[in-house]
Amino acid sequence: MSNSKNNSSSIRRKLALVIGNQNYVKKPLRHSENDADDLHDVLTKIDFTVDRELNCKYDKMKDAIKTFSEKITANDLVLFYFAGHGFQYERQNYLVPLDAIQDSDEIIVDKSKLIQVDDIFKKLSAQTAYVTIFLLDCCRENLADYKIINLQVVETSDTSTKKTKKCTITGSRGLFEIRATGGSIIQFACAPGELAADGYDQGRNGLYTKYLLQHIAQPKTEINLIFRRITRDIYKESKANQKPYTSSDIVTDEPIYLSAGDSEDEIYRNSTAIDIKDIFDKCKDQRKQVLITGRAGIGKSIFCRYAAYQWAEGQLWPHYELVVLITLNSLTHLKYSLVDLMEKQYFPCENLSDSYKQYFKSLCDEGKVLWLLDGYDELPLNILHQPDSLLNTIYQTQHHILTSRPYAISLSYKTQVEIIGFTDANIAMYLNQSFEQPNENESESQNLLTYLKLNTKIWGIAHIPLHLELICCLWRDNKISMVEDALETQSLEVTMLYDKMVQSLCQQYLTEQKHTTICNLTRTSFREKCKKELEFFENVAFHAMKDFSAIIDPKVFDEVEKTIGWFISDYPQLFNIGILKSFNDKRIGSHVDVKKPHYFVYLSFQEFFAASYVVTGLRSGRPENSINFIKANKYDQRFRLLLSFVSGLLTIYNEEQPIQYFWDAILNAPLDLVGLRHFDLIISCLEETRGSPSIHRRKEMIDYIVMWIKISVNMKENTILDYIKQALQRSYILANEISIQKNTYSVDAT
Repeated sequence: MSNSKNNSSSIRRKLALVIGNQNYVKKPLRHSENDADDLHDVLTKIDFTVDRELNCKYDKMKDAIKTFSEKITANDLVLFYFAGHGFQYERQNYLVPLDAIQDSDEIIVDKSKLIQVDDIFKKLSAQTAYVTIFLLDCCRENLADYKIINLQVVETSDTSTKKTKKCTITGSRGLFEIRATGGSIIQFACAPGELAADGYDQGRNGLYTKYLLQHIAQPKTEINLIFRRITRDIYKESKANQKPYTSSDIVTDEPIYLSAGDSEDEIYRNSTAIDIKDIFDKCKDQRKQVLITGRAGIGKSIFCRYAAYQWAEGQLWPHYELVVLITLNSLTHLKYSLVDLMEKQYFPCENLSDSYKQYFKSLCDEGKVLWLLDGYDELPLNILHQPDSLLNTIYQTQHHILTSRPYAISLSYKTQVEIIGFTDANIAMYLNQSFEQPNENESESQNLLTYLKLNTKIWGIAHIPLHLELICCLWRDNKISMVEDALETQSLEVTMLYDKMVQSLCQQYLTEQKHTTICNLTRTSFREKCKKELEFFENVAFHAMKDFSAIIDPKVFDEVEKTIGWFISDYPQLFNIGILKSFNDKRIGSHVDVKKPHYFVYLSFQEFFAASYVVTGLRSGRPENSINFIKANKYDQRFRLLLSFVSGLLTIYNEEQPIQYFWDAILNAPLDLVGLRHFDLIISCLEETRGSPSIHRRKEMIDYIVMWIKISVNMKENTILDYIKQALQRSYILANEISIQKNTYSVDAT
């Protein structure tokens, strides 16, 4: 485990001024302080130097802007953010300091204490910064809806003759449209003339900043794409009632990245190991909250179980009276109370007494309960967006640890830790323990360790705990075949590993069904004998994945039955293969309980079977649905592993036409406008092809990769150079490509 640390290599300074005004005497806001605090934390993590100001009166706000503008030099990347009241008057936009709104029966705004937006733009843009970003999250309350707004002006220098000018303002809600100029980008939380939502009462952030926090720190994501994603998500959640306004006048041809951090498929080079018992040391708030991220199969669930076990043994966190482990994919909704959730998870067959419930509630209120919430990325989208959900309650009030794949998280955490997999020493230790069972040869662990080290590609994937577990299972059951396959190609692709594991499970299943040992089946033979079973798993996996769900809802089984044309109840043994589990964790035996929600034993198994569904479509006489699915989702990180599996499975089948369909869908329009996401997609899919020189359009892909290498060298942009280096370093297939080797020397020389 390591403490995740984002370390930009860009030579440009990144400066930000973040202002949150909330405590107005009239129409105070709910979330501006949280919004500013959370944005400060997120920007700091991606190497911005951030000035943060909260609840500014006019003089403080004006001085903060002046001081910040004086720090700016040429070539700086500058960001200005304001959360608070703002409105337009006479085609000019104004931001409202706290003392601009007077304490009176009617809404009175002192014009002399307003900050004109154009003045801020001119002051910050005048410093010839590289790019200047203006983010205005205001107009959360419609001050202009009141019939009279008094704008007080000093008409003489003699304060004793001060006069008040009253102006009726109509039709001026929201902000007036502004066009970005001279290397700047502007985003309003809502369209000109409209109002922005201040967020849900129980939420931590306003609607705009909620999604700004989710997307702004995404590694290696071009800034215009960040703003498009923010706009998309807000428009969707608000049901088309709010749509951010963006204006851009970027004068550089270079892609602009706010974060040069590593992607999900990379291990951070600058990582600091942390012991589990010290995981809360970085938490500054009294309420301890930690986000733990990691890619598929890296060990997030194992961490949660291990932590709960160690606490129960008295080895961890003795200051907590209770640790509650919740597997989030077991929840069908989040309308529980804390007491209800604990009772449902741990006492499903009995009712707790009122005294026990009250005792548990008091522990929660006193901060003596630690919640371990495993699998945020496996919650369906409709549950995640429930504003009054249990998850929001825990997030805002309870000590907790939350685990997720990196791409899925939409919550802001000040303390984040990444699980990066096994070290070399961990692998040796795992093998020793794995082969300590009775009747096993003591040298088996050493034999497998030697085999792994002799095969570079296999050694690489063995650092992921789930992959190492699968390798051990295959070594036990079928090591000779596995060794021969691996030595033939000097590699073992992740797809082949999963394919062999499915074959092993099906072989065990057939043995149980036939009550006799079945061995040495070819891949074609076992797929034919398990045709209905595999068809079932493929359909279930794909139907769930297209809805972004790890939960196999009973409705999915109804849809699958319509698709496959036979009844699941006629094949009760389907659920005993070891691939699908119900939430009661009991073998079903001779009946099929499809009324209960199910899940794949590993989420990556679901992705593998969904990929197999796509491949079946490509190999059929009607490949259009699979082709359209690939085109629509090829740049969505949620489907990156699935598409890698598709590439690997097509390589195993080695049929020309389906392979051509796949690569045409990957390489043809629609295309990523920036190009780096396309670059990454090509590499991840090529990695599963075993280096076959006959892959459709392979030369075109190699030329594309070489082109990006040359671009990165000529631009001398450290962010892109690092991205290219890291992508190539994790590719064993491309490491042997002569044309790439030659150009990689140029990258390394920089």
